[in-house]
Amino acid sequence: MKNAHRFLHLWIFLLLSSHTLWASHIFGGNMYLTQLDKATGKFKLTMNIYVDDITLVPLELGNLQSQSRLLKILSKSGNVKMMDIDLPFEKLFDLVYDNESCLRLKNLKTKEFRYSKEIILKPWSVALNPAPRYM
Repeated sequence: MKNAHRFLHLWIFLLLSSHTLWASHIFGGNMYLTQLDKATGKFKLTMNIYVDDITLVPLELGNLQSQSRLLKILSKSGNVKMMDIDLPFEKLFDLVYDNESCLRLKNLKTKEFRYSKEIILKPWSVALNPAPRYM
């Protein structure tokens, strides 16, 4: 009986999720940390956000350029907040694609929004809590 209920739930889930879904926009991104000075623990934190320019609403474009992005560094052990970082907007680029035929075929136009800030990651904070961190 228990297996029959599981099968029925799975069947209903598959039936309801079989419809094709489409997003009206594309967002993506990456972050990286560049060490500037090892002795002082100085780094440059950079975040790139990639946005589909064809479906981008002008209000979103303004918000992406005028508002900084808040990042949090958290300890993996217990999700304790270690630091808040306010990343200001730096530059706006048109993303250059390597494959021009794919670009024309798919009608792609993408903008890259770059946010960055120089930060100090204090060595003593790592000594007090050596657990891994994430943003």
